[in-house]
Amino acid sequence: MLQEEGVQIDFKEAGKILMASSAMMFVLSVFGFYTMVDVETEIQDASQTLEDGMTHLESEESQRTIEAIEDMGRIASEAQSLEEGFEQAEQSLNNTEKAEQEVTQTKETYQWLSLIAIMLFVAGILLYLN
Repeated sequence: MLQEEGVQIDFKEAGKILMASSAMMFVLSVFGFYTMVDVETEIQDASQTLEDGMTHLESEESQRTIEAIEDMGRIASEAQSLEEGFEQAEQSLNNTEKAEQEVTQTKETYQWLSLIAIMLFVAGILLYLN
């Protein structure tokens, strides 16, 4: 126990508090990490689906079909709708790639929090044993 100017610090109690709070921090950060792993998997699946769709839409066969529709003239609005769909699909693909990068950064943050929690838990044990 440390006593200075009316303040008393009981190392055993401080160690218990530090161990409990760091254990909770560790559990939450591990849960957050694995949640982000699941989110990352879903984003990768969505990204792959979009990439597959874009590959199909950008194929020569699809381009010939679009050109044939444009050549018909009377269906020009449908061709424009297809082009807008291409642009939206491309934007969606870009957004999923950005989201994947953000999830990766969040996973790294949770890994660091887990490491810090482990170090604080060890510090709490050391305080408790003193």
